[in-house]
This record gives sequence, structure tokens and C-alpha cells, in this order.
Amino acid sequence: MPRYQMINSHISQMSKGVFTKFAAALREMKGEIYPLHIGDTYIEPLAQARVESIRSDSKNGVHRYTFPQGHPDLLQALSEYHHHPLEQTIVSAGATAGISAVATATLSPGDEVLILAPYWPLVAGIVKIMRCKPICVPFFDHIQDPDQISAHLKRYTSERTVAVYVNSPNNPTGKILPEAFVQEIAQFARREDLWIWSDEVYDRLTYTRPSVRIADYAPDRTIEFHSFSKLYGMAGNRCGYVLLPSSELMFGVRKAITHSFYSTPTVSQLAALRALQEGEEWLSNACAAYKKAGEDMADALGVKRPDGSTFLFINVASLLDQDGVDG
Repeated sequence: MPRYQMINSHISQMSKGVFTKFAAALREMKGEIYPLHIGDTYIEPLAQARVESIRSDSKNGVHRYTFPQGHPDLLQALSEYHHHPLEQTIVSAGATAGISAVATATLSPGDEVLILAPYWPLVAGIVKIMRCKPICVPFFDHIQDPDQISAHLKRYTSERTVAVYVNSPNNPTGKILPEAFVQEIAQFARREDLWIWSDEVYDRLTYTRPSVRIADYAPDRTIEFHSFSKLYGMAGNRCGYVLLPSSELMFGVRKAITHSFYSTPTVSQLAALRALQEGEEWLSNACAAYKKAGEDMADALGVKRPDGSTFLFINVASLLDQDGVDG
């Protein structure tokens, strides 16, 4: 008799999304609810880069498969934009799918990944689903001096540590790591022979200083994740990409993508190409709008203004119990 009600025990033991615990309470609340925890935008995408503008009658093969690595035109544009080898560039169904593919290609059961915290919640689940262990490392609100970084990270490192996940500009703190911090992380990864998973989906949303690429200091071991979701307001299209440090790693990541979702939707890739080619003014205006919104909200709440990204990270622990939510 089929065990149709059973699912993988490893999956069933995983916790639900971090915000799922509040779902029942939210359903009972009156009035309009604003989902401030979601990293999406209120700004409509560039008109000519919207899916409806990618006309199927233009003979661009919008309804056909494209290659697992990505649409050739988008790959060429990304290679030129980043000055990165085309054969080490791969398109993914959002940065989430890119990180998942890299995890599949680089991790074995029992491996560990250092995750600099606070962090984007899904990355820990991606590591867990690989039967590996995410190691939460207090960092963005913990380390004040770059000279502390090596010893601090070493305390969380074991013989099973394979990678360190870094997200700057950071979700959720809005902080950008200074160059000295980035250099120290790169040097640590080199000494410990770790991959660097560099989540750079907010790399152009910077307000106080430019974002520093860790790949400039450890190009042989840095894997960069990017997304059109955040920069160009196209989260629903599910289109991102990964810049890899070697053709050998590309071989593994491409296999992971081929045997999971095969390829990112063609129409999403063509819309992304249009945004990359024609969206610079749109991106500049969106960045200015996010900067003003972040600064106005920070000033109103009496907290530090964000360096970048689209987030403020606010300590509301003192308010939780009075609202009946035990944090």
C-alpha cells in the first residue's frame, strides 16, 4: 500500500518559515496589514522591461526553452556588465535558486556553513535541506573592529566547515561592510580553505558608501549571487544569476540546475535583459526613493539610518509581550 501521506522525515523535521508562527494572529487582526517583512517593492518595473512588453510576436522564442545556463543574449550582457567570463556565469530562478544550486554542488551531508548574522532566513533552510548544518555567527551587530574577525570566526569553525555566507548590503540590518571587514573575511576564508558565498542582491542599493566586492580579495573562492528582483522590482519574475570562480564549479552548478528546474523562464530572462540594457535611470530613481524612505523612517523611529538595501532592523523586544506575542 502506498505511503502517500508520508514525506521525507528530514523535511518534516525542518521548521516552518520564520514568520509562519504569526500567520494565525495576523488573520484575526482588523484593518489593513502592511507586510514590512517582505523584501519587495511598491515601485512598478521599467515599462519596457515588464513581461507584458516582451511581445511573443517579436519572434524572440519567448514561449520556448532556453539553455540551462541561461539565454545567450542575457549571458553575454551579464558577462560584459561584470567583466566576468561568460563560461563562469549562470542564470537562476532568482538568487534563492542560485544559492540552492551552489549548495547542491558544493556541500555533502554533515558539512557546515558559517552564516554571518543577522541573515536572510531562507539561506539556513537551504543548508539544512542539504542535510548540512548552518552555523549562526553573530556578526553585523557584534563585531566593531576588523581585527576581531579572524578569531571570532575561528570559534565557530570546525573540520566540517565548507563555506561562509556573507550578505552586504545586508538583509535585514541595512549595513554595508567596510572594506577592512571584507578583506579580513576574505583572508580568513583563504586560510581556512572555505568557499565564500557572497549574496550581493542589494549591491547597487547603497546610500552611505559603495558596496565592496569580496571577490576582489578572494577571486578564486568567491561565488557571487545577484538578482533582478531587488534592483529592478521584478521579484515575481524569478530571475537572478551566479558568478562563479571556475569552470569546474560551473559544471557542478549547471548539473544542479538542469536536474532541478532546468532553466529560468525565457520571458523572465528577456525582461531582465531589457532592464539591464535600459534600466539605469529607473534604478537610479528607485535607489533615491528607497534612500529617502529609509532615512525618513529611521529618523521617525529614532534609529540609525541604513547604509543600503531596503531594510531597517529595529529592536521591538520591549513591545512584544504587551501585544500578546512572546518573542
